Amino acid sequence: MKLQLESKQIPKEGKVIVGCSGGRDSMALVHALMNQRPDLKIIVAHIDHNLRPDTKTTAEFTKGMMMRWQLDYVETKLKKPETGNIEEWGRQKRYEFLEKQMKKHKADLVITAHHQDDDWESMFLHFLRGTRVKGLSGMQIMREEIFRPMLFTSRAQIDEYIIHHEIPFNDDPT
Repeated sequence: MKLQLESKQIPKEGKVIVGCSGGRDSMALVHALMNQRPDLKIIVAHIDHNLRPDTKTTAEFTKGMMMRWQLDYVETKLKKPETGNIEEWGRQKRYEFLEKQMKKHKADLVITAHHQDDDWESMFLHFLRGTRVKGLSGMQIMREEIFRPMLFTSRAQIDEYIIHHEIPFNDDPT
């Protein structure tokens, strides 16, 4: 899996915040960044949405892997809201935390593991909701300070990368 990491979006010897759930996509992203861009200062950010009983185990796994890989690690644990759209709340809180960490650490970018299948799913859901043409365009590889280098990478390619490099990951049942 070769990511679009040599692009002008990530400056040489830059500092980046990488959103990492501990799942296959984000673990592949962190591994690829370490190996394809050793010049980068990587700070891994984990958000515990506190929506499943095993979230503490997931956070511990992610922290342990980042210690093993000798990467800086930050995390936050959210308090689930009583009402409202949980998915929208989670997305909003996730980006708030990532942007806060970017400012705190004076990082150049936030990098997420959104991939091709996520993009198609997003466009399909927008279509079902009756979106306008803009909603059918999908995610952008670069939007403000958010960079998605795996947007043209399929789930199958990520799976191959994980298997080839024997990367442990936490399987999220959601």
